[in-house]
Amino acid sequence: MIERERIVKLNPLPVTRKAKVSDRAQRYRANQRGVKPKGKECAYCGSKRNLLVNHKDGNESNTRPGNLNVACKSCNTRLGFEHKRQGKGRRTNQMNPPVPTFTQYARAVAIHTRNTHDEGGKIIHATPKRLRKEYAELIADLKRQRGTAGGRRSEVPF
Repeated sequence: MIERERIVKLNPLPVTRKAKVSDRAQRYRANQRGVKPKGKECAYCGSKRNLLVNHKDGNESNTRPGNLNVACKSCNTRLGFEHKRQGKGRRTNQMNPPVPTFTQYARAVAIHTRNTHDEGGKIIHATPKRLRKEYAELIADLKRQRGTAGGRRSEVPF
């Protein structure tokens, strides 16, 4: 018995951890599995536009059919604020990707080919529009300083 305990301590089972998954991904997976409430109108106001899955208890990880109903976007938002005020449910975990730096963006612009789904395009589209404008102005300033803003080809073709 002692020998067995020693073996277990020397060779522990590998610990596997689940990767964090955003709530948006959980919703998508639930919809793929067919976890949808029945109904074609808002359960609260009767609207037939902008319908969403609503979780009655405010907890999006609770996908039991009894907890789901259909609500329009405005009622769903109103209920979300009410759940927050009462301290019910849980906050949504969006896990947004990090914003690319100027160096990453400039490299992406240099390697991206239009109308293709390449690495450069992914980085460009991951950059918020307001930052794209700032980064474009920085690139233009750098090109002016180098004297490559004219018709000559530069290292950053923008």
